[in-house]
Amino acid sequence: MLEEARPEDAVLHGLCTWDDEIAGEKWRKHELRQVPRSLRVITPDHDSYPAYVHIKVAQSNQGYYQDTKVAVRNIDEYSLAFSSLSRLLNAVNSSLKDLERVASGGNTDRDRERRALLHQVDQALKVASAALQQAS
Repeated sequence: MLEEARPEDAVLHGLCTWDDEIAGEKWRKHELRQVPRSLRVITPDHDSYPAYVHIKVAQSNQGYYQDTKVAVRNIDEYSLAFSSLSRLLNAVNSSLKDLERVASGGNTDRDRERRALLHQVDQALKVASAALQQAS
């Protein structure tokens, strides 16, 4: 896809940053944004939880990471984090529905097995959605 996007008249060309200095800086920022997502607090009894939660500012593409314990105590940040989780769950559900539509055409044993597994995932997502609604 990248090779197809290189010519200036290519449809995808405008979606890429072609200045290597700018693109390199954007990539480094992207890499470092992944760090807070991977950090976990390990408790003395060996349980763990995310050290930071992503807070997406409402009606904006802006967001930031907050210490998980701080965010849970702050009702506004908790609400924003909760909304982010709801949006993420909705996106997963939408992707699942797309996959189910694509998988619906095959008639082999493997196709039927995949549909059964997708159905199990769908059921689990319904349980998760219901629990999330109760927690709101």
